[in-house]
Amino acid sequence: MTSRKFRTAALAALLSLPLAAGAQSLPAKVASIEEITPKGWTTGIATGDLNKDGVDDVALITIPDFEKGIFRRDDGYEKNLNQPILAIYFGIPGQGYTKWRQYDDILELSDEYVTNDHSVTISPRGTLIISTDNFASAGGWSAGETSCTFRFQKGDFFMIGFDTDSFARNTGDGEKVSYNFLTNKCQRTKYNVFDDKVKPVERWSKIPARPLKRLGDEGLPIFME
Repeated sequence: MTSRKFRTAALAALLSLPLAAGAQSLPAKVASIEEITPKGWTTGIATGDLNKDGVDDVALITIPDFEKGIFRRDDGYEKNLNQPILAIYFGIPGQGYTKWRQYDDILELSDEYVTNDHSVTISPRGTLIISTDNFASAGGWSAGETSCTFRFQKGDFFMIGFDTDSFARNTGDGEKVSYNFLTNKCQRTKYNVFDDKVKPVERWSKIPARPLKRLGDEGLPIFME
């Protein structure tokens, strides 16, 4: 049930150029993690060694609380629709953290009916994983998650993996798809979230070898198996 439109829309957001105008710049250098984002902003933080120098780094996704980005309805419903910001800070021994890069518009926006809940983790191997839970309260039955995995190499973050997991809320039919851009292989698993009697069906295939995309690159690979 994972549509190609759903997969490519999420990936295009992560690989689009950061061109947002008027975004607030996060500090270039901080003594502690707590100093990175202003008070009141919703922030998710991950720590780990991204650049393999033996010092913990910081990756975070933060959502400003600018009043102009708060959606309100007459019935009292409120939702923060401000543009989420992704930022990466490298740790400096005894000197806090220095901002490596800030991405102002590569994460998909939510709207009144669609919620894109973004999170960031750093694996034990030091890969950066950016995930998005997608849920629509109107306009469709599909719900799911996408995850992009990046590795720091040659002075930048390159995407080495892309995973999706989505299902239809009415039928329970779901599909997990995992792309590995290092091995050029794809694992696809179909399942049913409601019926345990439906055995998962797994299929492996090859994907065309292409240059790895950088975090922030324009354009996206086309997955044809």
